[in-house]
Amino acid sequence: DGPQGELWDESDQSLNFTVTVVSGNLALVRAASVSEDGELTLALLAHAVGSALLRVTLSDNTHTPTSDFSREILLEMSPVNDPPFFAVECNASAHVECACDASLPISCLSNDCFGGPAPC
Repeated sequence: DGPQGELWDESDQSLNFTVTVVSGNLALVRAASVSEDGELTLALLAHAVGSALLRVTLSDNTHTPTSDFSREILLEMSPVNDPPFFAVECNASAHVECACDASLPISCLSNDCFGGPAPC
């Protein structure tokens, strides 16, 4: 219904969701989207810590002040103690020496980076 109770045909009405970072750590959210059924998806900055206040707004194409509906969400990202890791890039033209220590959780596979049997 319209603002005066009149009947409006809303079958051609389009809906649009927008997500805005209102305050806080603006870099936390790299991208945000809301699906047609209202599911919020966020792409967050890796290894970031902090908080941000997000505003999700639903609007239609009537462009009246009362046609927008907003909700605010506080996003808080806490520090995480990620375990250390490392990776060795294998390049057939590079000379890589490998020494395996049985006390470490490392395994060398035959033909890994060497073009021949691994030296362990």
